[in-house]
Amino acid sequence: MKAIVLLGTLKREGLSHTETLVEFFTGYLQKKSVDFEVVKLVRHHILPGTYSNMGEGDDWPAILEKITAADILIFATPIWWGNHSSETQRAIERLDELHDEIMEGKPPGWRARPQVSSSPAIPTDRSISLVASAIL
Repeated sequence: MKAIVLLGTLKREGLSHTETLVEFFTGYLQKKSVDFEVVKLVRHHILPGTYSNMGEGDDWPAILEKITAADILIFATPIWWGNHSSETQRAIERLDELHDEIMEGKPPGWRARPQVSSSPAIPTDRSISLVASAIL
């Protein structure tokens, strides 16, 4: 089983409170033999937009490939004034095209793109909740 943690801290360097909590949580993943990767979003050049690939210089397609190859997707974000971070918001916006394709019952367009895995597992909200509950 593979998990991807999208870390939405705004701190490029040093440990944030959110990153500290992610380190604590990933200890549980290790105990359950779950392979995981933490993607610190602030260290990537993620262009604004709502498509899976916004063109040259966009790091999102490589991150999306990791997401689609994973069984579990975890958003780890600080809370600022009652909302998630801007880094987390950008990731959510970049998942918009994929979400629309799934909701329309279409095979997602990124499956045909060479830079992305051709047979990703797309877990449902229910399966993500069940897996996360089982891990804890």
